[in-house]
Amino acid sequence: MYNENIFKILKNIFINSINRRKKDLILDRESSLKFVQNKYGITAINQLSDKIKFNINNLIYFDSKIEICDKNKSTKQNKIDSHQAMIDRRHNKCFCNFDLRVLSYHFYLLYEICNEEILYKNVLQNLIAHLCNGDYFCFEECSIKFLFDYAIDLYLLKGDIFVDNAESKIVRALKCFNLTYKKDFDIKMSRIELSEETNKKIHKIIENKIKKLGSYKTLYLLFDELKKTKNNQFNRYLIFRNRNAYGETETPLPYQYIIHIACKDLSNYKQSVITITDKVIFKDIKNLSTSYIDLLDIFDENPYAEMTASLDSITYLIKKNILLESLCFPIQYAPEYILALLQKLYLKVAPKFSNIPEIYTYKSFMSFVKSVLNLQSCSIINADTISKNLRISHNSTTKYLNYFSLNCKDINTNYNQAFDKTTLYDKPLLKINDTTYFLLCPQFCGYSFLKMLYDDMKKNYKGNNSSNLNKKFGKEFEKFVYNLFDDKNFKYKKGIYAPRTEDRGECDLILEGVNKTVFIEIKNSGMAKEYEYGDDVKVLDQLGKNSLSAQRQILKHKVYLLKNNNIADLYESEQSAVPIYNINTKEKRIYAVSLCGAELLFFTSGFISEHLITILPKVNFSVRDGNDAELKNINSIADEIRLLVNEYAILKPSTTLRDIFHLSTVKSVQQLWFILKESKNIEELIDNLIFETYMQTLGCDFYINFIKHLELKRYEKETKKA
Repeated sequence: MYNENIFKILKNIFINSINRRKKDLILDRESSLKFVQNKYGITAINQLSDKIKFNINNLIYFDSKIEICDKNKSTKQNKIDSHQAMIDRRHNKCFCNFDLRVLSYHFYLLYEICNEEILYKNVLQNLIAHLCNGDYFCFEECSIKFLFDYAIDLYLLKGDIFVDNAESKIVRALKCFNLTYKKDFDIKMSRIELSEETNKKIHKIIENKIKKLGSYKTLYLLFDELKKTKNNQFNRYLIFRNRNAYGETETPLPYQYIIHIACKDLSNYKQSVITITDKVIFKDIKNLSTSYIDLLDIFDENPYAEMTASLDSITYLIKKNILLESLCFPIQYAPEYILALLQKLYLKVAPKFSNIPEIYTYKSFMSFVKSVLNLQSCSIINADTISKNLRISHNSTTKYLNYFSLNCKDINTNYNQAFDKTTLYDKPLLKINDTTYFLLCPQFCGYSFLKMLYDDMKKNYKGNNSSNLNKKFGKEFEKFVYNLFDDKNFKYKKGIYAPRTEDRGECDLILEGVNKTVFIEIKNSGMAKEYEYGDDVKVLDQLGKNSLSAQRQILKHKVYLLKNNNIADLYESEQSAVPIYNINTKEKRIYAVSLCGAELLFFTSGFISEHLITILPKVNFSVRDGNDAELKNINSIADEIRLLVNEYAILKPSTTLRDIFHLSTVKSVQQLWFILKESKNIEELIDNLIFETYMQTLGCDFYINFIKHLELKRYEKETKKA
């Protein structure tokens, strides 16, 4: 989270410190070294470096290294915890490494764009290289002056350090769109701030280039690129977040953004051959759109950035990733998974709760959906062809096509800049004219069949209050998850412990292995639209309802087990007198899985999900220009988790948040569905569920990581056989 007041004061004191030490900073390398040696009375360079770093450490307000390590073994103790340090930063009592990084990058941009002093950036980058991400410093003028004096001494001793110049992508992007400082953009702290008019101007440049090529040609060439990433095992496109197919770091292509623009103009369909000139124009579209991503500064080339984010940068991290994913990564659902949800859940329970439209009850409905989901991306659909293939009347086929298609004139009509609301995925098909329809992609659009049915269930709900449908459907969704396990004959436990007491809790699902116990809490909350709009407040609210709420429940289970010697009886209901199951976690590692109905993209990826689960309970969120009531849910859950953490720490002293949440992860039900398909026994199932808690992965995509995990397991088996 950016703090403008801290930034201004740090900037002023730092510039004054540099100006005061100008004479020292213009010395040559040899003279600089002698100056520092004489100042500290130490000649050995390593000892001198250690002395300066020791002085810097003495200025630390909160030392993150102590919280990470065993507190009992540390010679130095923090007077406050990281949560209190974050609160103190809000009240300008301290600042952190993140603030120094912001200041450093600000000076970098001024140097690149306005040709200002590079020395500022170099001194700060040298200092930052010797600090930990989570360290805080006292926000007092004398303390800050000492810190910057030590930073200058460290710079005189060490000189310039190597820094990756990938940052210059932003500068190249500014030149690409011919943007002028102060007219088209401003530099606010460390960010390029584009005006609304500039965003529209860039959007129009890209849109005009797509119009020049043509919407259909753009989409065909885009999906031709995507074909290279197609994985048949999971029937999905494996879009690497921060690397290309060759493992090289590069800005991801904003597939979703290009798709949204191209689909605005689908009315003029005509078949045509792709020419060399078309491919050249498409290359320009790719270059322009990736330059826009660079300009927005929402992509981090460092694959460890999310995993090492400090407490105070967490909201910035979440916002940045939401925006990146809303432009670059369409949410995908495997067609076979959509069909399973439709048959075994939605169509099964819809008549219980709602008077759904007649079209869903036709015998040929499922055949129609299957035929659509079996099509290739960018398929032109003709009513006659579908009618013949399915052997159903032309009238029925036309009814299906019209009901489940959006008129091309209504697609993204208000999409005039990157984060405007869209309508593209409101329905699975797009209607070009009275006889011709278009399917963009089964993986991207198939979920719209479920969305439409659920919306129809709400509109025609049998009860008085349609909001009750969410709760009732959630219960049916849990049954669907249990059936997934039952279909594979995997044994699990569930039930209520300590009924009719204040310790009462309900375990949704427990898996027991030889030396592992996995607690799974099921939450069915949607996320797709919030992601698409890049709405960080709505996403945080959903994160509270999804992953954080589930982790709170599992932590409650852990506390109960600690209180009861790691043993618990599970009852079927509040009224049950005899337990149906017993769980014993002695000498077993406990894993916690938040299982969500929605695809949460980067929130479900390995160490990122663990890092976020660990860090979110330390934070109280607020809306800068809005109503904090929207974040009441996530803040309330975070408060409850903090109380449970304190209770846990009393029962098990010297416990840190990382100790508690180290074996935690977030998964979607679709991910579970694939995990179950690839698991032959309960031990394999557990390992496939929790592998990201021990396997270091940088793909930021569960499916990419899971494929690597399966390949590694196969290799291990083959090696043992050999």
